[in-house]
Parts: sequence; C-alpha cells; structure tokens
Amino acid sequence: MMKYRGSEIYDHQYWLINRLKAFGDRPVRSAEVGCASGRSSEVLLREVPNLYLVMVDSWTAPQDHPRRDQAWYDRACQTATSRTAFASNRRQAVRQRSVEAAQSLPLILDGDLFDLVFIDACHVYESVLEDCHAWWPLVRSGGTLSGHDIDSEKDRR
Repeated sequence: MMKYRGSEIYDHQYWLINRLKAFGDRPVRSAEVGCASGRSSEVLLREVPNLYLVMVDSWTAPQDHPRRDQAWYDRACQTATSRTAFASNRRQAVRQRSVEAAQSLPLILDGDLFDLVFIDACHVYESVLEDCHAWWPLVRSGGTLSGHDIDSEKDRR
C-alpha cells in the first residue's frame, strides 16, 4: 500500500492510474477483468474522470474455494456496484466469466476497442493464458494488456 492524494492505494492501482492518465484528456475505455468487491474500480473511476470502465466478474463461487461461498461473491458484487455508483454513467458491470464477456463485449461496444485491459481474474496459469488470448483482440493498437498477481507462490501451483 502507498499514499496517493491522501488515500491508501495499492501499487498496481497507482500504475493503472498513471497508465490511464497517459492517454490524455480524451475519453479512455478500460476493462477490469476480475473486480471482486470493486476496490480498484472505485479508485480508477475516482482518479481518472475521463474513464469509461467495464467491470467484468462472474461473481460466482468456485467449487473448490476453501473460504468463500456464493453469499460472499453476491456481497462482493453488491459492494462493487455500490462503490462505483458515483460513476454509474461511466461504468458497466458485466456478470460473466472472463472469456464469455470478451466474446460478447464487441457487440455491446459497437466495435470500439479498449485502451487498457487489466486482467485479475482466476490466477491459475491456464486460465490467465485463456484470458490473455480472449482479451488481446479487444485492445486497440497502442493500448495495454496488463495483469496482476502473477508472481505469488500460491498462484504458481
């Protein structure tokens, strides 16, 4: 965590803010794939006023998760929506699995591409690879495909 403009934010949030601001004052389109409770979504929408954010998460409990049941994921979805309500005209929550969302979004976006796609969904290698393949075609030329939690021991398994 680090201090940024009087608030505590994570390092990856700081990097994302700066990357999004680097696109200038024009409208910026981004997707956050794996939103959980919307903490990063809220920070990005507050700090980048020209951002339109597509928040993608299935908000569905995996069968083998040891600590989180479906009620936890339902609360996370509600929290993400509440946290970002101040920017409801600049965000869209998509409750789908990552790859399914990537396949359906071109229809929703009328062919527009993303300036930045941030992947932070399932951290299993095969899933991350599948996400990268699904989302890369939706990133405009000169845009950024990035991710998070790629080097923790628990995610290497």
